Amino acid sequence: MTNPRSKSETLSKTAKTRVQEYTLEKSLGIKKDVWSKYTDKGIEVEEQSIKLFSRVAGIFGLQKNEKQLENDWFTGTPDIINGETVIDIKSSWDGTTFPFFETEIPTKDYEYQLYAYMDLTGARRALLVYCLTDAEEYMIQDEVRREAWRRKVIDNDLQAMQELEQRVYKQMTFGHIPDDLRIKVFELEYDQEKINAMRERVELCREYYAECCNILENKITQ
Repeated sequence: MTNPRSKSETLSKTAKTRVQEYTLEKSLGIKKDVWSKYTDKGIEVEEQSIKLFSRVAGIFGLQKNEKQLENDWFTGTPDIINGETVIDIKSSWDGTTFPFFETEIPTKDYEYQLYAYMDLTGARRALLVYCLTDAEEYMIQDEVRREAWRRKVIDNDLQAMQELEQRVYKQMTFGHIPDDLRIKVFELEYDQEKINAMRERVELCREYYAECCNILENKITQ
């Protein structure tokens, strides 16, 4: 959704790059791996994060949505659909990435994601919920090994390893922090104007996708 730098362009460089990646995936099976330890944690602790939010917000009976939705412009799987409210859960990697003091959504992409979810579900309100949830044990141990390698701590230095492990546990477990401080909620109301702008951008992306497909086809047939 970022506007292009040049007035003669209709899409930003970032948007074009994403369309190019999509073209390669659909046409040639070349797919970019977008996995990271951050997304891995989000998947692993999602249920814990939902329970934490439910407990703090006093909204019980929340169920994880597993159904992927699609309309003429968007597709996605909202985490929770609760009446006319759609809720998306983000599990922060550690305390340094949790938005304790933010007053606006830190990542603009998430805002557009919520508008798409409202368009898909008909919801009039969306909540983006950041949760500070303990990492799984295997993630903690993976991080201990990474830190040991980075800091050149050898396994037979037991004291150094114990100190490093304690430091990582403090960074990745949060039982000492009150539950109320471990969630941060940002609220958005339905905005037809912004959704229309997103739909228009989707149409421009489709036009560029057709161009990219033609470029590949012409190269193949030359």
